[in-house]
Amino acid sequence: MKVKSKQVEINSLHRFVRKLDASNKQPSPIYSEPFSKFIDVNSNIILLGDPGSGKTHLLRKAAEEEGVEFLSIRTFLTFGKDRHVNKKVLYLDALDEFRTGTQDTNSITQIIRKLNDLGQPKIRLSCRAADWLGETDLFLFKEYFGSNPYVVLSLEPLTEKEILKILSSREVEDPIAFIKKAEDYNLYTLLTNPQTLIMLIDVVSKGTWPSSKLELFEKTVRVLLSESNDLKMRSHLGEYQSEELVLPAGAACASILISNVTGISLRPENISIEFPSYRTLPFNEIKKTQACLKRRAFSFVDDTNEAVSCVHRTIAEFLAAKWIKSIIQKGFPFRRVQNLICIKDHPASELRGLYAWLATLFSDFHSSLLIKNDPFGVLMYGDPGSLSNSNRKALLYALEDLSEEDPWFRSKDWSDKPLGAISGVDMIESFSQILSDKKKSYHLRSLVLDAISNGPQLPLLQGALLGVLNDPNEPFSLRSSAVNAILNAVPNGKEVISDAFRSSLANDPSIKLRAKIISQLYGDYFKPADVFLLLNDVLRNQGELEVGSFYWLADALPCKSIPSILDSLCNLPKNKKILRRNRYEVEAVFSRLLLKFFVESGLSEKPERIWHWLTALYDFCHHSYGFDGKAIGKCLSDAPQLLLTFFELALNKANMDEPSGYFLYKFKNIIRHSLPNNILATYILAKLRKKMIFEKVDYFLYEVFGNIIFECNDIFEEYYNFANGDEKLEQIRSRNCFNVLEEWHLENIQEKSKNQRETEARKRQITRDLSEHKESIRSGHHLSALGWLAYHYFGLFIESQKELTPIERIRDQIGEELTSAGIEGFGAVICRDDIPTQNEVALLYVKKRIRRWWCAIVAGVTEKWIEKNEIACFSDELLRSGLTISLLYLCDFDENDQANGWRQKIYIEKPDLAQSVFEDIVRVELKYKIKNSSVLYKLSRKENELWRGDFALKILAEFPCATPVNLRYLVFAAISDSNCHAGLLELCQRTIRTRGKTKKEQRSIWLAIGFLLDCDYFQPILEKYSGKNNQCLWELKNIIEDASIDDSRPYPLTIRQYEFLIRRFGENYANVSPLGELSAEKQAAEFVRGKIDALSSIAMREAWEALNSLLDNERLSSYHDNLKHAIANQAALLREAEFKQPSWNQTIETLRGGKPANIADLYALALDQLELIKREIQHSNTDKYKNFWNCGTSGRVEKPQVEEFCRDRLINY
Repeated sequence: MKVKSKQVEINSLHRFVRKLDASNKQPSPIYSEPFSKFIDVNSNIILLGDPGSGKTHLLRKAAEEEGVEFLSIRTFLTFGKDRHVNKKVLYLDALDEFRTGTQDTNSITQIIRKLNDLGQPKIRLSCRAADWLGETDLFLFKEYFGSNPYVVLSLEPLTEKEILKILSSREVEDPIAFIKKAEDYNLYTLLTNPQTLIMLIDVVSKGTWPSSKLELFEKTVRVLLSESNDLKMRSHLGEYQSEELVLPAGAACASILISNVTGISLRPENISIEFPSYRTLPFNEIKKTQACLKRRAFSFVDDTNEAVSCVHRTIAEFLAAKWIKSIIQKGFPFRRVQNLICIKDHPASELRGLYAWLATLFSDFHSSLLIKNDPFGVLMYGDPGSLSNSNRKALLYALEDLSEEDPWFRSKDWSDKPLGAISGVDMIESFSQILSDKKKSYHLRSLVLDAISNGPQLPLLQGALLGVLNDPNEPFSLRSSAVNAILNAVPNGKEVISDAFRSSLANDPSIKLRAKIISQLYGDYFKPADVFLLLNDVLRNQGELEVGSFYWLADALPCKSIPSILDSLCNLPKNKKILRRNRYEVEAVFSRLLLKFFVESGLSEKPERIWHWLTALYDFCHHSYGFDGKAIGKCLSDAPQLLLTFFELALNKANMDEPSGYFLYKFKNIIRHSLPNNILATYILAKLRKKMIFEKVDYFLYEVFGNIIFECNDIFEEYYNFANGDEKLEQIRSRNCFNVLEEWHLENIQEKSKNQRETEARKRQITRDLSEHKESIRSGHHLSALGWLAYHYFGLFIESQKELTPIERIRDQIGEELTSAGIEGFGAVICRDDIPTQNEVALLYVKKRIRRWWCAIVAGVTEKWIEKNEIACFSDELLRSGLTISLLYLCDFDENDQANGWRQKIYIEKPDLAQSVFEDIVRVELKYKIKNSSVLYKLSRKENELWRGDFALKILAEFPCATPVNLRYLVFAAISDSNCHAGLLELCQRTIRTRGKTKKEQRSIWLAIGFLLDCDYFQPILEKYSGKNNQCLWELKNIIEDASIDDSRPYPLTIRQYEFLIRRFGENYANVSPLGELSAEKQAAEFVRGKIDALSSIAMREAWEALNSLLDNERLSSYHDNLKHAIANQAALLREAEFKQPSWNQTIETLRGGKPANIADLYALALDQLELIKREIQHSNTDKYKNFWNCGTSGRVEKPQVEEFCRDRLINY
C-alpha cells in the first residue's frame, strides 16, 4: 500500500542527506549535503529514511524537477512494460512496502528483471532505513548498476532552520517559543521528523501538548477523525465523535496494510480487486465504517473507484494496532494475528510499523514476546518511552541478544533521535554494564550512547561515560558519542568535558576528538588560541590523518569569532616538509573559515586585516589556488574598490627588484582572480596620470600596467602614448611591446623553418617522382608508390594529419591529379593475381617483416565499398586477405566509421570467413609463441559473439599451453558461450589429468576455469594445488572477476563455490580495513567481504547453512562479524521469500475469526483451540481428563483410550 503524505513546506531538493559508506559498519561522516547535489552526478540513487521523514515527498519533487515519472514499487510492477519503456530515469518509491509475498524468492530480483526489460533506466529508489538490508540488498543492485555511478543516501532529520520554516508556513505564531516548549516537554525529537512535526502542530493548535509520541498519535488520530464541518456534523454520518471512529478506522487500516491493497472503495459493491468495498471490512457497524472513511484520516487515491486510503502509513500502522489490540482483548487468538503479520514470529518488512505499535500498546506478556522478536523495529517504529519499566529493560536485553546475533544491526539505520525514549533512571545499571564491557558489540554500545544523548539527565552515568571518552583505544565515533552523552546527561557536562580535555585528553592521539570538543564548547571554554594549537598539532602529527577529518570544523565555529581565529592562523608554520594530507586538512579549515566569514558577515573588516588573511592563506598553500578558491573569489569580485585597496597594500610591500610579472601573478592568485584586468588597468593609468615626478614605484607600476594592457584594447593607445618623452618609460614600453627572443628560441624557430623547407622540398620531389610513374600507379603496378600512398591514406606516418579524411591526407601531399591516379591504383591493386593469402600475411607479421603495399589492398577494398556499399562484389579470398591485413597492420575497427563498414559486414554476413581469418592469425601467433596476440583481445567484441566460443575451443584444443595472456583470452571467450561449457569442461579435465602438460600459471588458469564449470570435480584438486601454490588463488580471483557469460553477465557462482572462496581466501588473508594504500591483503579481504555479501543475497536454506558453517570456522575469526551480519540479512531474505501476502478475502476472513488464511494460521487456530480445551479440562467442575483414559473400578486412570476415540472426544469440545 502506498498512502499519501502531507506536503512539507520546505524546499525538498535542499533537504540534507548523508552519503553512507559502502560498508557502513560505523556512522557515516558527520557532514551532510543537499539532496540536489547528488541528482546530476549520480546515475542511480538509493534514498533511506525513517517513517515520515519525507522520502516520498522528496522523490516526488525531484521527479517533477527532472520531468520524469514517479511511481510506487507496486505501481511499477503492476503496469505493463510498454508504459515505461525507453524511460531514461525512473523514481521508484517504498521498496519496504513490497519486500514480501512476490512471485520471486527476492522482490529486488523482480524489480531488476523488469528494469532490464525496460532498457536499464537510471533509478532513484526509496526505502525505510531499518528495512534496507545493507550490503545484501546492494549486492543485487550493483550487478544492475554495472559501471554506472550509484550512491546510498540517508535522509537527515530536519535542521532547526527547516523546522522554523515549517512552523512559519503552518502559521504558528511564535515558532521559537514552540520549539522551546517542545524541549520543555522533552519532545524535540518529534520536531526533526516532518510527519510528527506536522502532527504536533495540529495537536497543539487544539490547545494541549502531548507528553509522548504515543499520546501524540492518540491525539492526532482523534483530530483526523473529528468532523470540522458544521453542516456535515448534522448529517447521519457526521454525528459520530472521533472516539467512536478509532476502531472502525483501525479495522480499515489493518485490512489495507495486511492485504496490501491500494485502497478501499466507498461503493457498496466490489468492483476491483485493488479497491474492495467498505462493506467487506471486518467491522460490523457499517455506518461508523462509512463515517470514518470520509474523515480527514483518509484521502482519495482513485477517483474512478471512489477509493480512499489513510493519509499516511504511520497513522495507518497506529490505528491498525489499536484495533487489533482491542479484538485480542476481546478474545481473538493472539497467535492468529501473529501468524497473519509474521514469518516465524518475525514481522514482515511491510508490517514492522504495525508490529512495533502492537508491542507499544500491549502492557502484558504479549508486549515482551513481540519485543523479543523485533527489538530494533520496536525501538525505531514504536514508542519505547511509553513501555513499562520492565518492558523497556526487556527491550534493552533483546537488543543485547540481537547484537550477539548481528553485531552490525544498526548498519541500516543510524538515526539517533528516537533512541532517547529508551533512556531513564531505571536503565542506569544496564547502560553502565554495556558501556564498560568492551566485548559488547560496537553497535550496541553506540545505541546506548545515542539513547543517553537524546534522553533525560542521568548524572550517575558520568563515570561510565568518561571511561569511554578517555580511552584512546575506543573508536573515534564512540568517543564522539560519549561527548554528546555527557553534555546531555550530566548537569555540568560542559565542565566535565572541559576538565577532561585539559587533563586526560591533553596528550590524546585523537586530534579529531579534540576538534569535536572545541567545536561544541567553543566560546565558554575554548578560544581562538585553542583552535590554533589544535591545527598546529595537526601539522606536527607524524601520521597522515583521514581525508575530511576537519571538514565540519569551520561550520561549527561561530562567525563572530572567525576574525580572531583567522588572525591566529596567520601564524601557522609554513614548512613544506609537513605531511601533505595534514597540510591540506588545515588549509581546508583556513579556507572554509574565510569563506564563511565573507558569506555571513560580508567584507566588513578593515582591508588591512582581510589582506593579511588572504596573503597568509596564499603563503600557507605554497602559492597554490587552495580550497574554495572560486567561492572566495566570487565574494571578493563584488567589491572592486576593496580589491583596488588590496592592490595598493600589495604595492606598498612589493619588492621592486623582482619581476613585475611575478608580482602581478602573485596578487591575482591572492585575490583569486576576482579583479578584471580592465578595472585594474584603468586604475593604474589614473594613478600614473596624477604623478608629476616619477619614482621607482611608478616605473614598477607602469611595468605592471604593461603586463595586462594587451587584454585592454580600449586604453592601449593611452598606455603607449603615456611613455612618450620619458626615456625610462619608453624602455619599459619597448620591453613590454617587443618580445626579445632568446637564442634557444631562435634556434628552435630556425630548426622548424628548415624542417618545413625540407618537407616541402621532399613533397615536390615525391610529386615529381610519382608524376613520372603516374600510369603505373594508376594501373596498380608501382607497388612502393601505392604503399606510400596507402600509409598516408590511413594516417600511419607520424606527421599524418589525423583530423583529415583519407583522401584529403593524400591530396595534401601530392595534389588533386595524382590523388585521382592513386585512388584508381588502389582499385587496380585488388585485381592483382599476387594478393597474399591470410596465412602469408600472418606469417610475415610474426616475423616482423612488413609489405607496405599490402595496405593499398585494404585501401582499394575500402574505396570500392564506399562506391558499392556491399561486399558481394568482393571475392572471399580478397576479403580474407583484406581483413587479415586490416586486423594486423591498421587501426582497430570503428563501427561509426562508414569507410570501415565492409569489415562489420563480414562479421554479420560472413561470420565463417571472419572466424577463419582469426584462426589463421592466432595459430601462427601461438605457433611462434607470441606472448600477447594482436587479435585475441578482440574476441570479446559484440560482432564476434556468434562464433567466438567454438573458435576458442578449437584453438584451446590445439594450444592448451598457450602463454598466460593468450590463454586467458581464449578461456574467457569459451566460457562466455554457455553452449561451449561441456566441451570446455572436457578439455579442462583432459588438460589437468595429463601430468606435466601445463606450467604453473597455465595450470592455475585451467583449474580456475574447471572450478567454475564443475566445482565438485575440481574443488579437491584446487584445494590441494592452492595449498602449495598461493598464486593459484590470485589467478582464481582474477578469473572469477573477469569471466562473463552470454549477455556479458558476471559468471554465476554456486553456493558451494562461494563457500570455498570465502574459506580459502579468508584462511589465508585476515580481514583488514580498506582504508590507506592498496595492498594484496586489502584486495583479498575486500574479495572475501564481497563474496560473503553475495552469498547472503541468495534466499535459499543452503546459503544459510553455508554461512553458518563458515562462522564455525575459527580460522575465519576476523570475518566473524561480517558473517554474523550476513546470516542475519540472509535470514531476513529467507523469511521474506517464505511469507505469502494474504489476499483481501483471506485477511478479512481471518480477522473476522473465520477459516484460516494459510497453514500457519491453521496451526495457530489449532493451538489456540487446544489451549481453550486445556483450560476447560483444568477448571471444569467434572474430571473431563478421564474421558480420554480407561479407568479401573475405583476410578483410577489405568491406560489411554484408543486414538480414534480420543480424537472424536477432542473434536466434540
